[in-house]
Amino acid sequence: MSNIQQNKTQKLLELAKCIKDPIYTIENYLVTLDQTQKGFVSFKLFPKQKELVKAYKKEQFNIVMKPRQAGVSTTTAAYIAVMTALADPQSPQRVLILE
Repeated sequence: MSNIQQNKTQKLLELAKCIKDPIYTIENYLVTLDQTQKGFVSFKLFPKQKELVKAYKKEQFNIVMKPRQAGVSTTTAAYIAVMTALADPQSPQRVLILE
């Protein structure tokens, strides 16, 4: 197999992994602004944030009760970004947010 074919295969495998696992995608491809560090940092999810992402992926409808400063809004935005960016063009993702 040529280097070009190997590279293409690796990219397709990585894309498949990203589509299958939004937690992997968020933690490996997204950054977030951290005011304490005065800049962008890798987006590493806490265990409860991972539970939230898994619930979003598993269930069609979700109601989230949360305390302040739990990172739920940022985690939700990251999940939406990943799912809409990687959606099948024939079956695009629709997002409805109610406050």
